[in-house]
Amino acid sequence: MASLPPRSELPDLRQLQAFCQIIDCSSMAEASRLQGVTQSAMSQSLSRLEKQLGVALIDRQCRPLKPTVAGDRLYRESQTLLSEARGVMASVSHATIDATRFLRCGFVDSFASVFAPVVVNRLGDKVEELTLRSGFCEPNEQNLLQRNIDVVVTSSALEHVHGLERYHLFSDPYLLVLPSDRQVSSLEEMARLSQELGMIRYSRHSRMGLDIDIHLRRMGLESHRRVEFDTTDSLLALVQANLGWGITTALSLMHARHEAFRVRVVPLPGAVLQRGLYLLAWQGEQGSLPSELARFCQQHYQHVIKSEFDAMLHVR
Repeated sequence: MASLPPRSELPDLRQLQAFCQIIDCSSMAEASRLQGVTQSAMSQSLSRLEKQLGVALIDRQCRPLKPTVAGDRLYRESQTLLSEARGVMASVSHATIDATRFLRCGFVDSFASVFAPVVVNRLGDKVEELTLRSGFCEPNEQNLLQRNIDVVVTSSALEHVHGLERYHLFSDPYLLVLPSDRQVSSLEEMARLSQELGMIRYSRHSRMGLDIDIHLRRMGLESHRRVEFDTTDSLLALVQANLGWGITTALSLMHARHEAFRVRVVPLPGAVLQRGLYLLAWQGEQGSLPSELARFCQQHYQHVIKSEFDAMLHVR
């Protein structure tokens, strides 16, 4: 590699952005596609940056691609630099208009169905155009990292990603879902239920399904895997038909209110299991909007959603 560059020679921000995209994607081809350039152009940009800095930034022997020690340092520092640059551009834009022109949000399904109406109402006078996407956590998180979405609500804080602002909204407890004629109040009764009736599970490839499987193993409960689903509606429908039992979260039950009233819902025996829900956005890019939205969602959960769920659980 060449010697270190003179101090006055600074990388182009677009070079740093392209380099960070390569690290995020772990693939030159995918990064090129997202940047809208050829793979050759992306490779040349990386080579120029390495020559300019005098160090190798990517271990080209690894598949998927991984940064070198120097590359990891540059990635972390660049995320901060790029975030600050976007913040400068946003602050200049907001100096002439009060509202954010466009805001793209990605919400996990259960959160979207319960919170979307109040979020849209809350943001109505703050943005000119609002896009809400719902779906699984992982695709929304990837869209945030690729900057196809501005704000996400998901079940991971993405602690390994630098340059994000993070807000813990609330903890969503897991609960036991039973056919209406069944009752379980202890681990012993749950163990007997596991022997008598198969479990209706979330897909083992989903984050919720994995959390539940790990928790059951820790409690020493190995249940026959009867059926797997990706949706709470389907899980509740089979439990209601007395075809099994399941575990889901409070918010997922609120998402499927109609079916939830036809099954018995009780606290999960033994150790508490819950998932955190977080609002994530790139630092400085949306001004105070993420913190305001997080605070509103926290209050709405405490004052409205939680009390609705507590009432629904109590009647059982």
